[in-house]
Amino acid sequence: SMQITTFPTVQPFHTLPIEYPFLTIIVFTSGLITTQENYQIAFAFGMVFIAGIIYFVIQRCRSTQAAIAFVVYLVLGSWATAAGRFDLAPATLTIGAIILAGRARWKSAFSLLALATLLKFYPVMLILPFLIAQQKQSKSRWISWQRWQALGIFLGICIGITLISFTVTFDGTLSPIHYFIDRPIEVESLSGSLLWLGSFVGYPVDDKVSFQSFNWVSPLSLQVSILGILCLVAGILYISWLQWRGNIDIYRASLLMLLIILATGKVFSAQYIIWVTPLVAYEGKCNWKWLMSWGSICLLTTII
Repeated sequence: SMQITTFPTVQPFHTLPIEYPFLTIIVFTSGLITTQENYQIAFAFGMVFIAGIIYFVIQRCRSTQAAIAFVVYLVLGSWATAAGRFDLAPATLTIGAIILAGRARWKSAFSLLALATLLKFYPVMLILPFLIAQQKQSKSRWISWQRWQALGIFLGICIGITLISFTVTFDGTLSPIHYFIDRPIEVESLSGSLLWLGSFVGYPVDDKVSFQSFNWVSPLSLQVSILGILCLVAGILYISWLQWRGNIDIYRASLLMLLIILATGKVFSAQYIIWVTPLVAYEGKCNWKWLMSWGSICLLTTII
């Protein structure tokens, strides 16, 4: 479930996963408690254990119905990916951070958010809804340290662990950024669907297997990528405006932020729905509208 960077004359313990940040080494190392032949089995058991933690957290902090909804979504949409990928790890930290933020425990919330970001970069998008919710509650002066202390903790954790990563390998620390920038548009993404539709109006697409995925290459690739970025920015601004006006709370704002990332990104893999599954269950519980809508998305993902 990972690929390792290799560099000339590299020293032992100076390589990092090419696609993921430094902290993921902890998750990937967990499977080494057994023999190499049984690594994937041990890793899968670790992910199942993490799924159990999410279930317990949702049950304790929300309701048993919400926890059951989480299991339903996980089985419908992620039975083939949950135990084989590591996305449950950042998803656990992310839902934990959101729950703590909803209870105004900002230092702990930003700390967990930092750790989640250092496992997989997508949780960084939640800084904005966290800050908006915190600033609306804070009664301190705008220039006071107390008002920005939680954000300072987030930055301190991220910078500190990144500096440690730089001491291991400078190029390896930056490789996930280059990896994402250089990736073409993946077939499964919404942008990929737009390129496919473009093939019917005179813009042919070529399939290309690279970066461990199946991708489209088209004359419209650049334009569609720019459109995705513009839609992402517009979505972030609109969600922030709704939250600032009080139309949505931090839970709904966080969910929408994660969904806009999935919808506008140039890469979408089946395991990405794990990012939002705990929060969908937390918000919608066993409401039939949520079960039908997100359950359909999960089921279609598995069928495809």
